[in-house]
Amino acid sequence: MATTSLTLVENLLNEFYHPATINWRKREIEIELNTFKSDPTFWEQCLCSLQNFSNQFLWFFSASTIEFMITRRWQTLQQNDRLRIRETLWQTYANLPIDVPRKQRDTIAQLIALLGKREFPDDHPTYMNHILELLKKKFPLGVTLLRTTSEELVSSKDGISSDRKKYFQSCMALCMPEVIDVLGKYLAISVCRLNGTDLSLIPNNLVDMSLQASLPNDNRISISSIELLTCIQHLFSWIPLDELISEYFLVSIFDLARWREHQCEVSVAALAAINEIFYLQRAIPQPKTVMNSVKGLLEQSNLEKSDERYQDKFTELLRLYTTKCWSKLIDDEHAFAPIILALYRYTFAGYGALAFTERLEIWTPILKGMTPNTLRQYAEVVNMLVNGILRKMQFRFDQEQELDTLDNETLDDNMETDWQHYLTQCIETIALVAEIEPLPVFQQVFIDWQRPFDIFMSLEKAIDGKFLDINDQTKCHFLHCILRDLSSLCQTLVRLAPILEGFTDKAPENLIQMTHCLLFGVKSLSSKKFNCLYVDNSTLMTDFVDLFSQVLSAIRSLLAWSPVLKSENEMKELIENVGQILLPTGQQESRIVTLAAAQLLLSITSVIRPKYLVECHSIIQLIQAGTSLPHLSKQVVVIVYEMLINCFVLPWNNVTNQDFDKRNLVLQEYVNCLAQDFMSLDSNIANSTIATVSCQESKMLTIATSTLPILKEVVEYFKDSSSAVKHMLTDAFKPIITKSLSLFSNYGSASVDLSNVIADFSLSVLRTLQIQLGGIYVRDMLSVFIQSSTRKQLTVCQLKVMEKILQMLLLVVEQPSTPSSLISPILTLSLDHVLPLLMTGNNLLDHSDVAYILYSLFDGILHHRWQYFYKSQVLRGFSPGASDFVTPTDDAPQHAEQFLAILTSYGRALVNGNDPHITRTVLTSLQSLNDRWKLFHRDFFKTNLLTSFQWVIINTLLSSEGALNYELLLSVLFAMGQVNISKLHESFVSVGYSAESKLLEDICLATDLPTFSQKMDQLIQDNRCIQLSQPVAVANNQF
Repeated sequence: MATTSLTLVENLLNEFYHPATINWRKREIEIELNTFKSDPTFWEQCLCSLQNFSNQFLWFFSASTIEFMITRRWQTLQQNDRLRIRETLWQTYANLPIDVPRKQRDTIAQLIALLGKREFPDDHPTYMNHILELLKKKFPLGVTLLRTTSEELVSSKDGISSDRKKYFQSCMALCMPEVIDVLGKYLAISVCRLNGTDLSLIPNNLVDMSLQASLPNDNRISISSIELLTCIQHLFSWIPLDELISEYFLVSIFDLARWREHQCEVSVAALAAINEIFYLQRAIPQPKTVMNSVKGLLEQSNLEKSDERYQDKFTELLRLYTTKCWSKLIDDEHAFAPIILALYRYTFAGYGALAFTERLEIWTPILKGMTPNTLRQYAEVVNMLVNGILRKMQFRFDQEQELDTLDNETLDDNMETDWQHYLTQCIETIALVAEIEPLPVFQQVFIDWQRPFDIFMSLEKAIDGKFLDINDQTKCHFLHCILRDLSSLCQTLVRLAPILEGFTDKAPENLIQMTHCLLFGVKSLSSKKFNCLYVDNSTLMTDFVDLFSQVLSAIRSLLAWSPVLKSENEMKELIENVGQILLPTGQQESRIVTLAAAQLLLSITSVIRPKYLVECHSIIQLIQAGTSLPHLSKQVVVIVYEMLINCFVLPWNNVTNQDFDKRNLVLQEYVNCLAQDFMSLDSNIANSTIATVSCQESKMLTIATSTLPILKEVVEYFKDSSSAVKHMLTDAFKPIITKSLSLFSNYGSASVDLSNVIADFSLSVLRTLQIQLGGIYVRDMLSVFIQSSTRKQLTVCQLKVMEKILQMLLLVVEQPSTPSSLISPILTLSLDHVLPLLMTGNNLLDHSDVAYILYSLFDGILHHRWQYFYKSQVLRGFSPGASDFVTPTDDAPQHAEQFLAILTSYGRALVNGNDPHITRTVLTSLQSLNDRWKLFHRDFFKTNLLTSFQWVIINTLLSSEGALNYELLLSVLFAMGQVNISKLHESFVSVGYSAESKLLEDICLATDLPTFSQKMDQLIQDNRCIQLSQPVAVANNQF
């Protein structure tokens, strides 16, 4: 019968993995196989088949069945069955042939480790003795089993109780001194064999000659060394290093970490083991030995020739080491000097451009930790570092042409191309040095910047009104390098500018010269003189565009502190040149150039704020152009509008008569010009035919979607401006706001797109101008949105608009001056219209952004409008009996139905638990409400909600979703438990726990959060262990 079952399973497995088997048949086979696995006696047949490796499908199925019995059904087995499984697995493992596939060896080792996790030492006291015996006599088997046991020890997988896990860990820790001693002796043997040295030269206490036979001395020595180091790496993750790891143990690992061309994998494995030491938040063992050993690795003569994998792992080691040990390293001047010099050599000796950026990261903690005195002490090395980086980021020094291979089109997860990442890392490292000594760094950058700019100027003179043809590839490549380098060095200047601003009294000598050069560059590039240049290489045109944008950005960075840019004549010429870039002409500039130009003008209007700016011809033309800037992107158009409005609303520098009255009128005229088409729309649909209404709606949508989003961004730009500025903006934008509200009232229900763009604009208006608009206007404004939204039943397609409306309501609720009469209609909209729609079907999950805003609104109402539900002691005044209520915990709330509906919606959000962001919002709100208003202590809450909330939170903690907001859930549950211990106990019992549980009693009696959290951790771990074989009964949803 047993043979028949195994044969049937084998046939099913062969069919399952056959290429011709279709998916529906595979699902049928899975069901049949699970039926076999669930058979309480089938494991016996699987246990016997583990010694037969002829069919790997059957073998792994048998192994998974045994694993299922160990992890899920171990407690249901009789003692003799457990003994049989244990002895069979040990016997099978010990007798594995030398050529057994590694995957199968590791699988049996894991099964034995799972047994040890459950039985050592009480039911299986010889477990570690067996491992040590295997380690000494059959090294590959012993080291594999030791590693898998270590992996199980730190594994977070459920299966054993928290007490059992701690007991197993403590017992394993007692065995580690002997284990580490044996591993250290194997390290000594491995070092000698790989180095070709005599083992007899090592002191007897550091080596055991009897172990030589177990460790192969042939082509398998590399594999065995890697397995040894991998095992050590995992042990490092949890053993007490300072107590167990000797100096010789570490020296041996560092010896194996040296580069060996024919044993690269061994060196990489040794580096990985060393790195594990630095990942831990613990003290480094043998710090002096580690420092000398790291120095030794850095000074290897063959480091340049090492494999890329080795360099990557070694770079990781150096980054970890400098991050963790920098402060102690700098104190040892004698040791640090050669290390920093060797580190400099390694930084520029390794392979690849992107790998170079990773080596630069090693310097970050070093440079951040340096003081001016330290920097001067190691000035020579640091100067070489800066000069070296400047050379590495320039194409003209790129002999290997590595920079041209960097991708400059595809964006990574950080929205950077490979080239941008490379350049940014180079510049940021230079900036770290500049933070300490800015002027010398600026001098170094200027020297490198000067040469390509001189070549740029000579090219400009060579053109001088006549056509210039460059068709030689060598010259094209040279010019490509010069333009790219000049662009990169301008970008470096932009990064250094904020650092240099603090040294205006000691401005660099070359600053004036550089500023004049940059102004000349803007004049040359804006004159389009380089359009007379004919080249075969199309990339050169892109290089000119990039250079133009970087020159503009460089000037922008110098506005605040360059003496040249304080000259009215220089600034007027600059403004005219830059303004012409933005005006419509025959030949349009690239988007990145117009963006840089607009940003420069915006900075001039906000930083320098000259009165003469509105007198410049190009600025006057931009004002007169109004909305006629179709050649510019939306982003640039917005910046142009912001720049021009700055001219009207910001005070001019060093001018007594600001003439704000006239400027206010000009502002209103300009804003009205920008919204002219929008303001001309007819918002009255009365007596219109269906065709006319449809035509009007289409026209409105076109104009509104082209006008309001731009004005929205303009308004948001002034969010942090002064009250005086906002008052001027309010006068200018109020007609547009009123027009928008009229359109929303008349057309909002008919066009979702129109409603959305109006609501989005109104939201930005409230964010910026709420106070200046006044309470009455804001009330009327919100009434339009609320009445329009409650006029008919909401639909799912309107939720996008509703998200903006809810955000507006939240802004107003949080404002102290908001009239209380608004709260009732806000709650009516939220509770009677929005919430029911979200709770229908999958809407809560599909529209989680709306749900998040809704719960944030509820939180805002409860926090800022608490008096709507509970009159404070002050508001109750001197009413009879008022003095008797020191803490108002027993008074019934006003508007109790709405109060209950809000908190019930909180509970339903926790029950759904689909969005961790919403869950966190609800929990944070509950916690804050309790801290501020003693919510959990209110009689109403204790009577109607406390038990339900406790039930939900406990179930959430026990579910997989509980891990996402674990600490917050525990904190809220603890606060609720402090209100009524007996109710907390009842809630646990209702979930399915025994009322007599000692652990449950400890949880309920805990008086501090750390103790409560510790006990809950234990309860949850034990619960998950129980659920694997006997799931806890779950009560019905209490919300």
